[in-house]
Amino acid sequence: MYIKIFFFAVYLLASVNGMAQKIEANHYYVSVSFYSYGTGTPDAKPLNRYIAQFKKANKIKSISADHIGPLGREGEYKLAFSLKELNAKQRKLFIKNLNAVVESMKDRGSAKLVMNETVLPTSIPERATIEKQKF
Repeated sequence: MYIKIFFFAVYLLASVNGMAQKIEANHYYVSVSFYSYGTGTPDAKPLNRYIAQFKKANKIKSISADHIGPLGREGEYKLAFSLKELNAKQRKLFIKNLNAVVESMKDRGSAKLVMNETVLPTSIPERATIEKQKF
């Protein structure tokens, strides 16, 4: 009888511990979401050019982002920037100019800038991955 109670208690504790595991959230200063309306997502070349110019002008070795996707059936994805490589003044300038670049990206689909985004791994589709991308 006591053995059954012991094993039940061990099972119960193991179950509770498994449910209580922390889900790691990723916080980003800014993200760019790429949407498709049947024609594919916008070309990322203007974004890549802007980041290259910004790095050169501010003497920054690299800027990293998390590539999160695929988020939809037509290749939708997002680039999420934590901007840890930049100081506060550089972050503000980067985001200001990034907004103008994103608004011009309308060749196919659309792009949208989102500020202060938190992404939980459970909030993205199962097939989506989060991969580091260096610019």
